[in-house]
Amino acid sequence: MTKVQLRIVTILRKHQIDRNGFVPNDFEKAYTGWWETRLDDFANQVAIAGDWLCMVYPDQKIRSRNKRYGSYRLKHSVEKWTSGIRTRQRVSNSALLVAAILLDIPVKRQRAGSPNGDVLIQRETRWP
Repeated sequence: MTKVQLRIVTILRKHQIDRNGFVPNDFEKAYTGWWETRLDDFANQVAIAGDWLCMVYPDQKIRSRNKRYGSYRLKHSVEKWTSGIRTRQRVSNSALLVAAILLDIPVKRQRAGSPNGDVLIQRETRWP
């Protein structure tokens, strides 16, 4: 396991994220080890989501112009963006959440029991 992959697994466990997003209830019960067999693909999804987030969140200090967007909505924006630069890539809700956490972008669960998170990024007018 590479250092990047280890960091990703640490975030998944610390923030209780599974393949769909935030785990609704008991993380240990929900944990199935899915990332152990698909970690390379998942790390690629995190990298793609991270590239997109870096474009829409270039200056983390300007928080007054930022707005919270749902992670599920954002994952679809990332997938749409990839189709314009290469073959469309699938990006999971989990990968978007992990990428945001790796970039120190504020993320919080939308509501109890929801797999989705709110991600604080710049308004849509700056999206590619």
